[in-house]
Amino acid sequence: MNDNKCPICGKAGLEDFRNIAITCPACNTDLSVFVLLNKSPKINKFKSLIIACLLCLSAVLLLLINSSYKTQKELKTKLFENTKNIVQLKDSILNVKKQALIEKQAIEDIYTVKRGDSFCRISSRLFGTEIYAKKIAVLNGKFLNDKIYVGAKFKLPKK
Repeated sequence: MNDNKCPICGKAGLEDFRNIAITCPACNTDLSVFVLLNKSPKINKFKSLIIACLLCLSAVLLLLINSSYKTQKELKTKLFENTKNIVQLKDSILNVKKQALIEKQAIEDIYTVKRGDSFCRISSRLFGTEIYAKKIAVLNGKFLNDKIYVGAKFKLPKK
């Protein structure tokens, strides 16, 4: 007699899926796991119920996903956008790290300002030319004509 109902969608008129491996014609769910559950002496009824519930849940989720194509497409688009944003953030972090490394490598020493110093005098004294004056100012977040104070510590560029 074919009066069994699909445990997933409730379609009536199925063969005994606990003894024969079949697929439900209504929801296309493979019901062969119930044959295994029925034949296995090691699996108790509680475990069988849990497995059946998990199968039902997965089938319902598949039905929901298939029935909401627009929502699924929107989720894929958002996932793609988020992935793109993550890649951009990783690139930005990498660029910041590279810039910090370049700046760290560009700094050779620290100079303590003495009375009468200016960026030009510091450059002349340490490098023999005033060409590095602007680099010293920029490296320390200053303008070439900014006042500098005795005791201030300035980073110096490499030659």
